[in-house]
Amino acid sequence: MIIENIATVRQIQQCLDDGELSADLLSLLKGFEARIASIFPKVPWRKIKLNRTGVELLLVPDQAWEILDREAVAISLYMKGVLEPGFYDGQDDPFVGIYVPGNWEHSETFARRLEEEAPKGWSCRNGNTDYDEQYPIWHYVAVSKYAAGNSFDVEGFYAEVASAIGVLLDLRPQIDDLLEQVKIPK
Repeated sequence: MIIENIATVRQIQQCLDDGELSADLLSLLKGFEARIASIFPKVPWRKIKLNRTGVELLLVPDQAWEILDREAVAISLYMKGVLEPGFYDGQDDPFVGIYVPGNWEHSETFARRLEEEAPKGWSCRNGNTDYDEQYPIWHYVAVSKYAAGNSFDVEGFYAEVASAIGVLLDLRPQIDDLLEQVKIPK
């Protein structure tokens, strides 16, 4: 099958080697970062951080989510799986999820409790070591449904990402409570 499609395979490899995919993904993240405040005007974003190496946008909605000196639990738009696939299927698609710093002493307890609050239809790690422990819950955003020929429906992609972030923002009271319980055990 590869030999039959060698011209296409070479063209794809050239794009990857030239960094075009990485640049496209970072451009998508920057575009979303630029409009996050207008999509969610009532959220007083505490911190918005573009992680270029991790191909990820981290969003901290308020101070309660800050847990360490420079670290915080955050809403994540994670796209590195597209660039460096681990599963070679839809599990490598971008996702919106909750990021939990791995160096936080309460990360495992918080993640376990958060999984119990996961919105219906969302994925959970549930102790499966195939998934990154720093993302206990997430929702995939299938890039293939926004790609057609040489074009990509950026607005459709952003709308689905915004919808998933909205679901996590609706979960904010439960996340705030969990953070409070874990930080100050009773």
